[in-house]
Amino acid sequence: MTAHFPNFITEACGAINPDGILYTLGITSTSTLGAAALSVIELTNITGTLTGGYLGNRYSKKTLLAAVYLARALVTFGFISFPITPLSVLIFSALMGMLWLAILPLTSGLVAYIFGLRYIGTLYGIVSSRTSLAALSESGWAGECLTSMAAKHWCDELALVSGYSAHWCICRSAKNPL
Repeated sequence: MTAHFPNFITEACGAINPDGILYTLGITSTSTLGAAALSVIELTNITGTLTGGYLGNRYSKKTLLAAVYLARALVTFGFISFPITPLSVLIFSALMGMLWLAILPLTSGLVAYIFGLRYIGTLYGIVSSRTSLAALSESGWAGECLTSMAAKHWCDELALVSGYSAHWCICRSAKNPL
């Protein structure tokens, strides 16, 4: 997200309206909009993490985790399916920020539930490392999609299929709810 998103906004987003509220806030170009979008993502990460933890105490963590992955895919698909404007960039940033780190309390809760608390640090470190490796490979894949004009027609569909696949795998992973 942080590697390609600001550059993507700079290239794909419409111009900032000089009479609009963003311009009066100091966001005068699409490059500053990219930086502002990252700030919105980081601010809403807090809300998403707290909300994920709160809901994880009340509902099935596995179901919530699947819902977060599906919501990420749908939000991303919606963002790239419509014209990219400064308003859509900020709405996408807020939604993705809330969804991005909402998985942390859910995955740590699942690890604690399944394996107990004795080795929670080691086990969650393994989970976190695998997530980081997956993000690294996705970042490289996204960079290739953005730089290859021939690949753009199937990148959107592949991103949606990837998110739905994560949702499906989590929903089908166990017979009993966690």
